[in-house]
Amino acid sequence: MSKHRKPTAIDGQFVPHRIEMLRSPALRVLSLTGRRILDRFEIEWANHGGRDNGKLPVTFADLRKFGMANPNDNARGFRELCALGFIEKTRTGRAGNGEHRTANLFRITYLATDGKTPTDEWRRIATIEEAERIARDARKNYLPVSETDTATGIGNRYNVPISPVSENTLLSRKESSHLRGCAQGQGRHGRMLPAARRPRPNRNRPNGRLPW
Repeated sequence: MSKHRKPTAIDGQFVPHRIEMLRSPALRVLSLTGRRILDRFEIEWANHGGRDNGKLPVTFADLRKFGMANPNDNARGFRELCALGFIEKTRTGRAGNGEHRTANLFRITYLATDGKTPTDEWRRIATIEEAERIARDARKNYLPVSETDTATGIGNRYNVPISPVSENTLLSRKESSHLRGCAQGQGRHGRMLPAARRPRPNRNRPNGRLPW
């Protein structure tokens, strides 16, 4: 007697999503970047055979192969997912070379872990307004990151002023007017330079002044 598959059977690996979570304020405000990172976490969970939830590494290299090459957007997506309660960081990684480099590890909150029922932290957010505020705060007030900072680059950063002029930008005469009139031996901010760094007087110019 041949076996017949049920019409509702799914052919292949899948991840269960409850309708309650799909309707939740947390998921409704989740950005597209955050949703794609969450998809990549589910793929990682499937790669582990549906086990090892809580020990799931998803790095910038993984996301780049997944078509997400912007590390700053990815970092905001990680923070958003953690703040909205869809994932939890279980181990903080560290930067380094070779065996000294370790990745952050995460747990998907709506899936079982070691036989224990899901914790569903996303349920704590009751309204759209609260979810939008949490997501907005998680995405802002962080500096751009580089992939060498941490294994996934989502550690805390501090705000410092960034120069509006890049190394390759040419200053106009008006923008460089504040550089004129510096006394000989002084830097841009009026501070005296060490003797070894002071320019030598030019006899071909009046009073040995620099041309600017």
